[in-house]
Amino acid sequence: MEFQTIFWALIVCAILQAVAIYMVGQSIKTIINTKSFRKGILNRDEKKDGAKIIGFLILVLAGGMGNIAFAQELEPAAEGVVEVVAGHPFYNRVAINILLVINLFMTGVLLYMRGLFKNFYKISASKELLASQKRVKRVRVNKILTDAVPLTEEESILLNHDYDGIMELDNNLPPWWKWGFYISIVAGIIYLMNFHVLKISPLQAEEYEISMQEAEIEVAEYLKAQALNVDEYSVVPLTDIGDINSGKELFNQYCVACHLETGAGVVGPNLTDDYWIHGDQINDIFKTIKYGAENGMKSWKDELNPVQMQQVSSYILTLRGTNPPNPKEPQGDYYPPAGGADSVTVELAIDSLTNNAMKDSLENE
Repeated sequence: MEFQTIFWALIVCAILQAVAIYMVGQSIKTIINTKSFRKGILNRDEKKDGAKIIGFLILVLAGGMGNIAFAQELEPAAEGVVEVVAGHPFYNRVAINILLVINLFMTGVLLYMRGLFKNFYKISASKELLASQKRVKRVRVNKILTDAVPLTEEESILLNHDYDGIMELDNNLPPWWKWGFYISIVAGIIYLMNFHVLKISPLQAEEYEISMQEAEIEVAEYLKAQALNVDEYSVVPLTDIGDINSGKELFNQYCVACHLETGAGVVGPNLTDDYWIHGDQINDIFKTIKYGAENGMKSWKDELNPVQMQQVSSYILTLRGTNPPNPKEPQGDYYPPAGGADSVTVELAIDSLTNNAMKDSLENE
């Protein structure tokens, strides 16, 4: 909620409380001027009650002032002024807290005056009047809860049904039960309009579908976030042709200057033979791309995210054994092609790339 809204809400509350205090004060003044009150006040001592209320007001005021002091401490010391909100000098924390203290103080005053009014009324009213008012209150409560006819008037609701001397009464249903029934009817109409006529809210099946779609989005975002956590220890070869193609595009963008588009090598080593300077596994290739090497290979961790480095590494595995023209002489140690996950990945990726190339060729013809 904005400071401006809170500010004016507190202003309105303070005005309403001031009006209420004035009206209660006038009522107290009227009672004080009665003879019955003057007579009854001689036997009463209101000092203790007044002291309790005044103590409460002092605590409210002290707590409010402490709240203002705390709010001022929160203000940045460098600014030296109260934060101004919405372009108005009064819409700030200190003004809000001052109004809050005023409202709390006026609430305490109103409660105290209400207590005085009740006590003064009891003093001025006769015992008979107070007793009759209590009876009226009990009758009203009974009417609201049960709507039952008093025992002295039950003859008026007797029915002409006599079962072995047991007479039947025609009492009304309890009002709370009837109102609950009426409210259920209104709730049913609102439900019908909301879900079936206007279709503002989805039904259970639709809500389930929406929840499942939202869950799929959340899972995808989670998997995407988890994919970015890949490193040289957890990286695995990618087999999806989309990832391989993405790796190829990144390779052509960043790596061809040193390794050529075919991977045959020029400044950098040949990536198509069985000789590798830093190892031939996906972990070794990923680590070299990420951190670079002493022979002039730069670190690409600032330009490529972990997923992109994994895609490039997986594409480089597909270049091995492709025998491009004019390859660079072997460098590093010999690593014989071995079976396993990486070789299977290479074969799958090469097959996918070959099939796509043949498909493109046929479409062009």
